[in-house]
Amino acid sequence: MEFLGNYILSTVVTKKMFKQLTNHNCISFDIPFRSRHDEGELTKKRQKFVSKEALAEIARELGLGKFILYGTGEQETDSSLEDILEALIGVAVLDSEWDMQAIEKLVDELVCIQLDKSDDLLEESNYDELNRWHQKHFGYIPTYKVYDGYG
Repeated sequence: MEFLGNYILSTVVTKKMFKQLTNHNCISFDIPFRSRHDEGELTKKRQKFVSKEALAEIARELGLGKFILYGTGEQETDSSLEDILEALIGVAVLDSEWDMQAIEKLVDELVCIQLDKSDDLLEESNYDELNRWHQKHFGYIPTYKVYDGYG
């Protein structure tokens, strides 16, 4: 169930992002869609919704950890919480008989896919910005050397 839930979660988040963050008007085949975000930015945004930490926090808020049977010495981890949330989504897919409208609603309510403040999700560092600029102008990411200031 975890495998299925993971796939559906990523698909639903990607679909919503594609609809909201791109111009997917396919009338012209010259430019099938446009987005002010490149692939890397979109991937980074999606990761905010499907990361282990984000899913574990949702599972924690829902109290799903109490439904996990741990072996002797095992404890609740972000990974186990992520797994149970993905499994829950997988079960919902089968229970709804693949009703994608219902699944999309469930995933949106569970994960709270808020793209209104999408620029806040990037929170790019100066380092990231420099790397992107250097890649664009010189074709590669620069190599850095760290100096301790003593020599």
